[in-house]
Amino acid sequence: MIRGVLAMGRRQAEALMRDTCRITSDGETSWDEEALANVTGPRVTVYEGKCRLLSPYRAPTTASTPGQVQAVQLSRLSLPVADSLGVMEGMEVEYLTSESDPDLPGKTFRIGGGAVQSDATARRLPLESVS
Repeated sequence: MIRGVLAMGRRQAEALMRDTCRITSDGETSWDEEALANVTGPRVTVYEGKCRLLSPYRAPTTASTPGQVQAVQLSRLSLPVADSLGVMEGMEVEYLTSESDPDLPGKTFRIGGGAVQSDATARRLPLESVS
């Protein structure tokens, strides 16, 4: 019974995911004998496909680092559960298309935490957009 209800909930959640994004992580690091330094390979695509962005927190918060103050806008990214295995904190999200917001494509975000939940209808990840 719960599997049928969960499957229906996932279909409904995915029906709301009308945008697309690409999620990447740093490439593998290797030692370069000639440069005598670690070299990071090209970024690796972990997920590319449908998504949904929500910004439940309207007012940005501030984060201070030495010499600068940054405004941090927190949002939440929803992804299909089955297709987004391996997506984790620290990865970069590039928005590719949006049906309803022409300003979203090209924006990048950083995943600010993980999302683990029993019986989830979507993988919901906190995002940080730092400007």
